[in-house]
Amino acid sequence: ANKENDTGIVSQALACQAEGPGISSYASDPARVGESLQGCLEEALALIPKAKHHETPMFLGATAGMRLLSRKNRSQAEDVFAAVSRALGQSPVDFRGAELLTGQDEGAFGWITINYILGLLVKYSFSGEWIRPLEETLVGALDMGGGSPQNTFVPGGPIPGLGTELRCLGGRVVFGVLTLAATLGAMAVQVFWLQN
Repeated sequence: ANKENDTGIVSQALACQAEGPGISSYASDPARVGESLQGCLEEALALIPKAKHHETPMFLGATAGMRLLSRKNRSQAEDVFAAVSRALGQSPVDFRGAELLTGQDEGAFGWITINYILGLLVKYSFSGEWIRPLEETLVGALDMGGGSPQNTFVPGGPIPGLGTELRCLGGRVVFGVLTLAATLGAMAVQVFWLQN
């Protein structure tokens, strides 16, 4: 497979909306959360060749609703995660766990996703070469989720005090969080791309 710095080129093959609201809504009846994920799991399994099921990794990253539930009632949140893990762990794929994503992770993953889909991080040319687009072509992302909006963008220069780093596609994504309105729980995630 074509790879740049051991990072494979991927494309989206399926988009599926799980039944019902988010997993945090099953706090009072965690046993039902697995049922809500079953339809999408079956659709995904139908696309993956059966011989590849056991080597296909699967993760579940929970976002704002579960972050809020975890703060409000940690025991209920743990019960929901346990039910998700039981349900997805029974599938034939390599389930690697369900975990709570931080707002920073959620913002960074969204930013990477949109820039990757738009071909702005790295491209594989027809001549077999890797092309890295210019940094100024990167776009920002605004995620207006139900519990924690993330605004992810390229700042004009270095921001002192950034301590979180994520490596992808041969470069480093460095981001930090600034609180805009603590009463609303709004956050701005600042991201910039550093070429190696």
